[in-house]
Amino acid sequence: MPRTDHRAGRARRLAGAVTLTAVLVGTALSGPVAHAADPQLTVDLGRTTGAVMHGANGALYGLSDDGVPGDDITTPLHMTSIATKAPDGAQHPNGDALVVQPQFARGGGRDNLVYMQDVYADWPYENLGLSDYLSKVDTMVRKVAGRPDANSFVWVPFNEPDGNWYTGLGSSTTSTYHSALSSFESDWATVYHKIRSIIPDARIAGPNETHYDPRLMGDFYPWAKANDVLPDVTTWHELDPGSLSHFESNLAAYRTLETTAGISHLPVNIDEFGDRRDLSVPGQMIQWMSMFERNKVYADQAYWDMAGNLDGNVSQTNIPNGDWWLLRWYAGLTGQTVEVTPPQANTVDTLQGIGSLDTGRKQAQVLLGGGASGSVDTVVRHIPRSFGSRVDVSVERTAWSGYEGAGATPPCCPAAP
Repeated sequence: MPRTDHRAGRARRLAGAVTLTAVLVGTALSGPVAHAADPQLTVDLGRTTGAVMHGANGALYGLSDDGVPGDDITTPLHMTSIATKAPDGAQHPNGDALVVQPQFARGGGRDNLVYMQDVYADWPYENLGLSDYLSKVDTMVRKVAGRPDANSFVWVPFNEPDGNWYTGLGSSTTSTYHSALSSFESDWATVYHKIRSIIPDARIAGPNETHYDPRLMGDFYPWAKANDVLPDVTTWHELDPGSLSHFESNLAAYRTLETTAGISHLPVNIDEFGDRRDLSVPGQMIQWMSMFERNKVYADQAYWDMAGNLDGNVSQTNIPNGDWWLLRWYAGLTGQTVEVTPPQANTVDTLQGIGSLDTGRKQAQVLLGGGASGSVDTVVRHIPRSFGSRVDVSVERTAWSGYEGAGATPPCCPAAP
């Protein structure tokens, strides 16, 4: 159990009639008695950081068909966003935006991001010319235009343009880059206006590059503002393990860019995140999720391997694995997030966590894990006096069970009084 030092002990004497849930995710809290060398994670309930967002519960192609995975699996996760393929798209046999929308809506889902270029079968996408693409754009958008839930769909005109039709965006040669940028901006405006001609208040997302590129972003956003074709949602991908160290600096650079360009802050959706090594592994995923929740952005797990398993979170379609329980606990956070100080910030493969405080329920919850296994010194500060004179502490643990390994219901073990 966490060491009871003078700070944690004082908190326990002040707290009352509440459940403080410290959830172990890939790092052991039980075992050897903690000592000075143990990593320390501090949770300050006196410093709230905004409403719990649940933004990191999204998934690219996580829903394959209506009912696959089943509602019993998806509804408890409170997924706020998903990324899907264009209606009748050929990129994958499953994951059609219109097919999965009923289930997404039943679970309280909010934003269905439509990868419009996934109408094509090949990867990289076959380039049959802009006229061919505009015809397909017209067809897919009209399929949504008359629906009562049309505002649930967010249109992503280009997916990873630097890796597909506009590869020069990644060139170090200035002339090649500017030629690609000119083509991309021209096509962006054309497709943007086509979408808006059919659904005038359609939400459009982009630029959706493979990574955060300060050069493209610094050129694209002032141009888009000047030409009245700004995205409604800003998207890019964070797929490399190194994102765990540099995402926050990327986001800060983007927010500075907005301010400099006179653009009001737009919602951000990292609509593909995580490496193959991360998906299905709770101790890895908590690092990503805590990073996105702390920064109040939306994020969708990447789609690397099998269809039908919620991007590695269930086995045999409807059996939770170890990481599903992390997502479930994350969905159960209520109230306000609180300041969490890990041993190392913005460092790959280290202990990280999310904390929440719900004064109405008189409950605080902590999700923590990552890094090496072993003991953790978890310090909880400033538990509200309104909670009373006693605290009940419970600890649950989930661990990696594999893509196809079932994750049993985590046992709950009360902490020592």
